Amino acid sequence: MNNRANLRYNKAYFSNIDTQILEAKLLSDLREDMDRGTPDFQVCAYICDVMKFHNNIFPYHWHDELQFTMAIDRPLELCLNGDTVIVSPGQMIFVNSKVMHSVGSLELGHCQRNDIIFKPSVISDSYNSAIYRNYLQPLISYRELPYVLFSDRDEAGRQAMGLFAEAFRALENQPYGFEIAVRDKLSQILLMIAGEHAADRESSSDLTDLREKRVREMAGFIYRNFAAPLTVSQIAESASVSERECYRAFKSVLNTTPIEFLRQHRVSAAMVYLKDPNQDIAAIAEKCGFEDPAYFSRTFRALTSITPGEYRRRSKE
Repeated sequence: MNNRANLRYNKAYFSNIDTQILEAKLLSDLREDMDRGTPDFQVCAYICDVMKFHNNIFPYHWHDELQFTMAIDRPLELCLNGDTVIVSPGQMIFVNSKVMHSVGSLELGHCQRNDIIFKPSVISDSYNSAIYRNYLQPLISYRELPYVLFSDRDEAGRQAMGLFAEAFRALENQPYGFEIAVRDKLSQILLMIAGEHAADRESSSDLTDLREKRVREMAGFIYRNFAAPLTVSQIAESASVSERECYRAFKSVLNTTPIEFLRQHRVSAAMVYLKDPNQDIAAIAEKCGFEDPAYFSRTFRALTSITPGEYRRRSKE
C-alpha cells in the first residue's frame, strides 16, 4: 500500500537513523529513554546506518523492550553481557529485555541494520494474562538467555527471519490491520525462543540479574564522572558493593574490568573532542581524565592502533 494513500500512516512506528540519533538519550544508569510507537502499541521498526554513530558504535545501553536486529550489508559486532557476537548478513539476533549491549560495525563504510524494538505489551497487554504469565514473563526473567542468534543456514533461522521481515514491512507500510500482523509475527518468533529454552529456565539464577543491575549503576557513574580521577573503590561505592564484587560484576556482565571500561570510555570521549581542530590535544587529554598527555597518547594508540593526532587527521578526510 502506498504510504501517502494511507491516511492512518503513523511515523511513530517506523524510523530512520537520523530520527533515532535525535531522539536517543541514555539516563544515568544507561537506560535508553526513547518512545516506541504509540502508548497503545509500543513498537517501532528502525533502519539504522551504524556509520552515522560516533566511532561506528552505539555505546553500552539497555532498555526494558525486547529487540530483534538483522544485519543487512556488513557484519555487526554486538557486545552483550560479556560476550562478543558477530551478526553477519543473513543473520539476526534477539536481545532480551534489560540486557546491557552495544552495537558496532566491524568494517568501515555504511553498515545498515534493521531493528524492531517493542514492549512486551505489544504481545500481551495484561500482566495477568495466560500469554504473559506462561511465555513472556519466564522469557524476560531468564537472565541466562541474554540473546539468541538466528541464521538463514537452518530452517528455524529462516522461519524466524522471514517472520521478522513480514513484521518489518507491516510497520513500514502500515496496511489495514498491520497491528494484528505485527503482533502475530513477533509472537511466533518469541514462541520459538521460549519453547527452545523452556527446560533451561529451571537453572536460572537471580545473581545474574543482580550483577547486571549493579553494572548498569556503576557504568552510569563512570559515564557521568569519567573526567575525574576515579578509583575502583569509588566505582564500587556507586553501587554499594565491595571492590571484589565490582571486579566480579564487570567480568561477569561485560567481560572486562572497571578500569578498562573507564579507559575505553575516556578514549571514546576523546574521539569526539579530537574532531574539533580548535581544541588542543593536551587539553583534550585532561578533559577526558588523563593527567599525563603522553599516557593519553599511549592509551589511545593501544585501543585504536593510531595516535590522537593521526585520528584527528583521518577524521578530516
